Amino acid sequence: MVYAILKHPDVYAAIQEEVDEHFAGGVPAWRELPKLQHLYAATIETLRRYPVAPFTPRGVIQSFDFAGHHVSAGQDIIIANGLTHFLPEFFPDPWKFDVNRYIPPRKEHKQGLGVFAPYTLGPHTCLGAGAAELQLMVTVGALLRAVKLELLDPNYEIVTKLMPIPGPDPKFRIRVAAHREI
Repeated sequence: MVYAILKHPDVYAAIQEEVDEHFAGGVPAWRELPKLQHLYAATIETLRRYPVAPFTPRGVIQSFDFAGHHVSAGQDIIIANGLTHFLPEFFPDPWKFDVNRYIPPRKEHKQGLGVFAPYTLGPHTCLGAGAAELQLMVTVGALLRAVKLELLDPNYEIVTKLMPIPGPDPKFRIRVAAHREI
């Protein structure tokens, strides 16, 4: 999320404005966080563009047929729950980091069941999904309130490594450009 914000100065500026207002008296109450429209949108777009769980391994309990293929009980399968995040019919220009997807009137993450699934879906949805979003917002908000950050190399393009969950490769570096008066 920090990488995405730093790569998009307009997003950084909009989030910084919200953070300076809403974090002025300290970390806001969790019920206040949805008022930070750009910070929320950047959080959701990060989960779409850089999913923590782009696929989910499952064991098949009951045999079924899917798209002309038979899947037998007992087989292990991988469900690509992040696949729809990169389909242009759901998210136009899907490889672009675009926080406006989540700001009315677009609200692309609300267009149908299964389209936005960073935590998987159904009975196996991550129990901490809502808490994760709040934690991301509070952590990034508090960080941006305290310091001004920069990419060490402004031309750096992130490379994701699976180890065991997706994360940036070791070449990802940021620097604290300034401490902010808070």
